[in-house]
Amino acid sequence: HYSWREYSFAHDRIHEQSRQIVSGSTLDQLKFELGNALVDRSMDNLVGEDWMLFIGMHHLNSLPLNLFEAANGNDQLLNMARLNLKSAEESLSKAAFESSAGFAAKGIEFLPPNHWKFQL
Repeated sequence: HYSWREYSFAHDRIHEQSRQIVSGSTLDQLKFELGNALVDRSMDNLVGEDWMLFIGMHHLNSLPLNLFEAANGNDQLLNMARLNLKSAEESLSKAAFESSAGFAAKGIEFLPPNHWKFQL
């Protein structure tokens, strides 16, 4: 049996090594693809689970905003705002208040300058 300390140490070492292998724009692209895949999978009624949405959004929210602006302009920004709203609501329903507030705040960051013209 492994103790939590041994597991945590191994996890941290793997994380360190993976960061040395993959970094910069390659890491951003990987996070973008992984985040989108998890969010998409979370919406599947047969196999989707809440954790997929939360982890996927964690990866997507860790990326710079300009990556989303370049990808598809306001449509992508509004989609990210919607997904953060969904994540905030799901977190709130599970009494994860701090996470809910974080998703809500991040969603506001994704709103484009003329957001009052759009309906989420």
